[in-house]
Amino acid sequence: MKIFIATPAFDGKTYVQYATSLSDTTSLLTKIGIGYELCITVSGSLLAAERNKLISLFMKSDCTHILCIDSDLGWPAQSIPSMLLKDVEFIGGLYPTRREKIFLFRNETKENGSLIVDVDKNLIKMQCIPAGFMLIKRNAIEKMQAHHTNLYFEPKDKNHEGRFCLFNTELFEGEFWGEDYVFCKRAEEAGIDIWIDPAIQFDHAGTLGCFAEALTDNKSKI
Repeated sequence: MKIFIATPAFDGKTYVQYATSLSDTTSLLTKIGIGYELCITVSGSLLAAERNKLISLFMKSDCTHILCIDSDLGWPAQSIPSMLLKDVEFIGGLYPTRREKIFLFRNETKENGSLIVDVDKNLIKMQCIPAGFMLIKRNAIEKMQAHHTNLYFEPKDKNHEGRFCLFNTELFEGEFWGEDYVFCKRAEEAGIDIWIDPAIQFDHAGTLGCFAEALTDNKSKI
C-alpha cells in the first residue's frame, strides 16, 4: 500500500494548518509502515486542470491510493489510516466552508428521505462532495477512465502529455456544477459508491467543523 498525496497549491502557497497536518500525517504513515509520495503542484486559477494533472501523475506512479487534500485544510493525522481501514473505493471527509460552519454536499437517501449509513464502518453515502479531502483507490480511477474514454484528450502543444478530463465544470439539469461535483457524478456513472467519514474534525482556513457534530448542532448549516 502506498498513498499519492496530491495537493494543488494556488500561487504556490499552503496554509499553516495544512503544513502541520501534513507533517503529522507523513510521520504517522512512516511509523505504521505505509508508503507515500508527496506531490504539491503550483496551481493557477484553473483548478480543474490542476486536479486532472494530479490524477494523471498519480496513475503514472506505483501508488495504490490517491489522497486529494486542498492546501487550506487541516485534519487529524489518524483520519488517514482510519479511512484506509474502511476499505472502500472512494471515501472523503466533509469540511466547513471558509467563513461559516456550512457543509456543502449532496447525499444519497432512502425512500423515506433518511441518510444511507453503513453502521459497521460508520460511513454515510453521498452523491457529490467537495474535492478537498478525498481518498480514492487506483482501481476506481481505472474504472472511471474505462467508462469515460471520450474524456481523454491530447493537447496540441506537444510539450504536454495527454490525460483524462475527469474534473471539469458543466451545466447539469439547469445548474452550474463545479469540478468536484462533476468528478463525483462521473464516479457514480462508472459504478463507484461515494462515502464520507462524518467523524473527521477539520480546520478550513480557520473555520473548525466536524460533520457528525453538525448533524446534531442547530447552529450549523448542512
